[in-house]
Amino acid sequence: MFGLALFALFGTCAFAADRDAWQHPDPRFAAINEAVDDDDYPAAQKLLAEVRAEAKRTKDQGLLAEALEQGKEVTKFARDYDKIAKHLKTLDKEHPKACLAVGKYHCVIKGNWKRGLPLLAMGDDATLAALAAADNDESLQADDQAAIADRWWQYSQKVSDANERIACQLRAREWMIRARSGVDDKARATIDQRLKQVPLFVDRIVVWNTHNGPYNNRGADEILVSLLYQDKVVWKDAVAIPWTPNKPAYVMLRPKHVRADQVRVDITKLHDQGAGLGEIEVVVGKTNIVRQCEPVVDSYFEFNEAYKPSRLVDGDTSGNTGFWVADNGKSGWASIHFAEFPPTK
Repeated sequence: MFGLALFALFGTCAFAADRDAWQHPDPRFAAINEAVDDDDYPAAQKLLAEVRAEAKRTKDQGLLAEALEQGKEVTKFARDYDKIAKHLKTLDKEHPKACLAVGKYHCVIKGNWKRGLPLLAMGDDATLAALAAADNDESLQADDQAAIADRWWQYSQKVSDANERIACQLRAREWMIRARSGVDDKARATIDQRLKQVPLFVDRIVVWNTHNGPYNNRGADEILVSLLYQDKVVWKDAVAIPWTPNKPAYVMLRPKHVRADQVRVDITKLHDQGAGLGEIEVVVGKTNIVRQCEPVVDSYFEFNEAYKPSRLVDGDTSGNTGFWVADNGKSGWASIHFAEFPPTK
């Protein structure tokens, strides 16, 4: 059964780098995103009810379906928040149990490591506290980054809760990818082996179009999105993708629950003079797992650096800058492997 597709286009530019992975990309959900970010779940539920009412009034089935999906997410957030609400007034070194509970809520449930790590560092789990304190340092060099990754990996192996385990593995994965190019061959081999062991079950794929403004002559009208595992297609969906001049647009897909290690987007109908895309996001839990990966494409326009495949994961969803386009007249395809990276020099 193919996934649900939501189509949207914006009147103003939007950038993925400014939006957490859990947040809905449609600007009609912006206020809901803000309420959830502030842990104001009653407000989020009220706003969602308004979106559902509007979707029913306008008979917008795509918007209604997304509001219902977001409702499930907000309900889960709210339920987890209720469990830690009693600890919110005692977040200091004198209350390590409270710090641990709220720290896990932010890191594991909401994917907000920046907010959660300082709390974990004050928590009553000595191993996790030491790890969180060491993690909270952006200036670490490659060997230290690899060491932090290894510590998260080892910690994840002892975690019984499935959500916490994958959150820790994703944190380890982030540090492994950062460290990979700067460590020696032996350490890199260990990293590459572990990257392939992280079980990735994709929750959401967002494919952003490009319009190549101000020329407005490239992009995609139809795409085939596939998830692969060990080079075999495990899920696919063929969809139209909105295109509009000088405005960002996207299609969002929710795949069935399958493990994957690669996403591929084939442009089956190009727009005007050539195929192109603005950005590809692949969300697992609360993490966009492809931001640090290296896309592969069949071609890019005149080998121009401005249109190279890495633009597909640079966080720019405007469609006006930071996009990839194929050679003239080519439909084009782009593939991103979640655990394979080019050799380092």
